[in-house]
Amino acid sequence: MKKLLVTGILPVILGGFASALPPEVSPYSSPVDATNAIRDTQHRNATGKYTHRQAVDPKSWRPLNDRQSPDRGGRS
Repeated sequence: MKKLLVTGILPVILGGFASALPPEVSPYSSPVDATNAIRDTQHRNATGKYTHRQAVDPKSWRPLNDRQSPDRGGRS
């Protein structure tokens, strides 16, 4: 039991000593700095480039398959 306890806790203790301190977290620039640029706040439509398309029946796949076959010079 002691071997199991030592083999389980020893890596945790050694890992704690080996870890580095986290880097300092700070913003790139101060928010009170007057030279900072103001963000663009214009409204942009999320669906501006939407094009409505009607659903159609599926077409036959055979002509497309024949055009792409290696015998006809297709890339497949």
